[in-house]
Order: sequence, then structure tokens, then C-alpha cells
Amino acid sequence: TRVLIQNDEAHPGEPYRETRENLAREISATRPSVSRELMAMKSEGLIDVTREGITMRDRNALYSLENL
Repeated sequence: TRVLIQNDEAHPGEPYRETRENLAREISATRPSVSRELMAMKSEGLIDVTREGITMRDRNALYSLENL
């Protein structure tokens, strides 16, 4: 969530456009674990994942996750 929040703060409303592989490297995780987490957040309505990138749908919920 930290990377998505930072992207939204730097570029409000614009999708995060990095690949899952690059996102995984940035947060020191595996690509499969990043994919699982993104799909979980998508199913909860927190984000949209499209060819254009990852877009925050529920900023407040993502900010709350970041503060856990």
C-alpha cells in the first residue's frame, strides 16, 4: 500500500504504471505474492487493476491499511 499511496500523493488520480515484477522488486517481495495481494485488494474494492495500471478506489481504506 505504501507505494500506491506515494504514487497517488505524487500524481493524484493517476494510475501506478509499473509492472508487478518492478513493484515486487521495489518492496522486496515476490511477483506471485504481489499479484495475490493486488487481487485481494481489488476484490475488496480498494483498487482497480487494468492494463493502464493500478488505481486507488478507496483511499481512506488504503491509508488505514498503511497505518496498521
